[in-house]
Amino acid sequence: MLRDISARDLCATGGRLTNAPADPPAALSDKKFNARIEALAAGPTPFATQVVGIFYKDQNFQGATLSITSGGNCTSTLDDTDFTVASMPSGWNDVISSFRCYANCYCKIYENINFGGASYGYFPSSTFVGSAMNDRTSSITFS
Repeated sequence: MLRDISARDLCATGGRLTNAPADPPAALSDKKFNARIEALAAGPTPFATQVVGIFYKDQNFQGATLSITSGGNCTSTLDDTDFTVASMPSGWNDVISSFRCYANCYCKIYENINFGGASYGYFPSSTFVGSAMNDRTSSITFS
């Protein structure tokens, strides 16, 4: 079922992970932390949220982060869209340089709101979105 991810979904783990590494690059390379995120994604409970993507202001998973959550996993196929962010929350339009997806999701970023313009993806992660899309993300789809 396709649904737009609302502002209330734009939080990390809803308090289910309270001891994550403070440094985003350290968190990304921490195998135990990533296993905990994936475990949360593997078994959602009703009305639970889970991380589907973490987006970084700078390349190589550096700088400020935006965590996007949803109530379910993505399907295992790339020919459908499971979740969308039609426009970025305040302060996040045209600032993303790298990302990592979770919950079986692959991300595709778009230059314009409502999935228009140039795009980059679908990928499970990207240390740099490339010069053509750097600091140009205005919407996202998850498959």
